[in-house]
Amino acid sequence: MSMLARIAASKVRSCGMMRRLAPVALAATLTACQGNEIKSNLFAATDHDRGERIEWSAARAAPEAAIHLADASEPPLVPVPSERRVAAAASPVPAASSAGQQGDVAEVGRKLADPTSNVWALFTEFDWNFMQGKATTKYRHAQEILFQPVLPLPLTKNTKLITRPVVPFASVPLPDGNGGFDRKTGLGDIQLPLLFIPKGFSAGDFSVTFGTGPTFVFPSATSDSLGADRWEAGPALVGVFKNEQITAGALGQYWWSYAGGSPSTSHGSLLYFAFYNLPNAWQIGTNPTITYNDKSPSDNKWDVPIGITVAKTTKIGAVPVKFQLGAEYFVVNHEDYGSHFQIKLNIIPVIPALVKAPLL
Repeated sequence: MSMLARIAASKVRSCGMMRRLAPVALAATLTACQGNEIKSNLFAATDHDRGERIEWSAARAAPEAAIHLADASEPPLVPVPSERRVAAAASPVPAASSAGQQGDVAEVGRKLADPTSNVWALFTEFDWNFMQGKATTKYRHAQEILFQPVLPLPLTKNTKLITRPVVPFASVPLPDGNGGFDRKTGLGDIQLPLLFIPKGFSAGDFSVTFGTGPTFVFPSATSDSLGADRWEAGPALVGVFKNEQITAGALGQYWWSYAGGSPSTSHGSLLYFAFYNLPNAWQIGTNPTITYNDKSPSDNKWDVPIGITVAKTTKIGAVPVKFQLGAEYFVVNHEDYGSHFQIKLNIIPVIPALVKAPLL
């Protein structure tokens, strides 16, 4: 295999093109992923950092009754009485019902933008990557599906454990060493961060939440080209700021290999995000992931994307579902072969919480 083929293969091998998983590198090869990157009929979850409580009954007869919020510390999510009277006069739908639904799903959308919230959900992301570099002047298309169930577990009254496993399935064209490209398709390496989140700090209309814990990468790839074949571990740290209009923060992770052979690996990722709440459960924001690979050559260590995302939360039947569509451009990328542009679609249904009471 030529140098370019090894470069491309190691890139995919390091992360299976996982946007939310950081790149993994072999000592003598280029690696780093094109980093982009944490509710049973009765759902109940308590947001410790703001004292909110959500209760969802999928068995209610009225389909609009899905999520109910109660939080005396927050502004009401439905119009004030005068606004309700105006809405009632203009619409055949009772104002409290229609406005309440919009407030409920908007609140769910806000929580789904926060990686430290208590909402159980199934994140599924579909990525379309446009790849280019010294290996080819023509854009090559790589596809990836990321399945990420978010499972918050209440440990005590004021502490929770959030598990966010990421299972990637990728299809990536790689240089074959003869001037052509060979597409590799299969499962990539699975990532598992475990974040311990204590009760956050609140003042006025905003709150700040921090958490930390270990993060792991398992050699689950079905092909050597789609994984690093290394057992890895390291620290993870998350911080979130939010008020009624904005949710913003970052989730950082770093890994080193501890088993699986040599050469060793050393790499990290930083997911940064900010979303602004718009009327009718719409949001606009950004959520790219920066990646760094310490083992790669200097011109292939970083992937730095910027982008924009539009999101809408609605209900399908009684189930809240969030849809996100985003586009990202890589202002810094791998010069040899890597992503230059990405389009991504997220479909995020809320699921019932399987654990409601504190475990300890």
